[in-house]
Amino acid sequence: MKVISVIKYAFFLVGAAMLIGAAWMVHSTREFLAGAQRTEGTVVALVPSRGSSGSTLYSPVVTFRSADGRDIEVRSRVASNPPAHDEGETVSVLYRPAAPGDAQVESFFSLWGGASIVGGIGSAFFLVGLSMILVPVWSDRRARHLAATGLPVQARVQDIERNVMVEVNGRHPWRIVARWKDPVTAEYRVFRSRNLWQDPGEHLQSDYITVYLDENNPRRYHMDTGFLNGAA
Repeated sequence: MKVISVIKYAFFLVGAAMLIGAAWMVHSTREFLAGAQRTEGTVVALVPSRGSSGSTLYSPVVTFRSADGRDIEVRSRVASNPPAHDEGETVSVLYRPAAPGDAQVESFFSLWGGASIVGGIGSAFFLVGLSMILVPVWSDRRARHLAATGLPVQARVQDIERNVMVEVNGRHPWRIVARWKDPVTAEYRVFRSRNLWQDPGEHLQSDYITVYLDENNPRRYHMDTGFLNGAA
């Protein structure tokens, strides 16, 4: 489905962009730290703001004296609830003498919080997108290998089910369920096709379907759904 293709590449590209952004943020913080000086400051106010969830967040305002004797006031980029600091609290401040107005409170979240959040979300998007791209490629490769080297058997179609565990754009894919009796063990084995986005019931011309078995690993098999013209 085109929707799946759009989703997997969107996840991959958004994740990659966020990881690049996180890497840039890490680089910028490292550059800041390389030229920063440390001093003590005092929290003089807690400025409230509205968070995305509707809650009230508080950003500390800190004053400190720079090396050249100037009194500098900065508002922290980090807002939280409960506040990370109390009014009157003494905190460690990092600043660059050339730009003291860009000072930051010395804490992990102030320095690395943004990169951690963006990098974490980006990693999730990137890995989901990458898996959606690579898993079908790996499955197709395994299917071609089994079709070329596996043992072909004729399994009787038992059912065509909807895989309710998977949903894309409000739709559930179909799966063909077939059963085959092993002539060696006299046991019945049940096979399921990969997810199909076209109803196979409209195209099946027989009660039997070919399944290719890996003779070295009975759990590995490939059901031939080529009659759907690549819809599988």
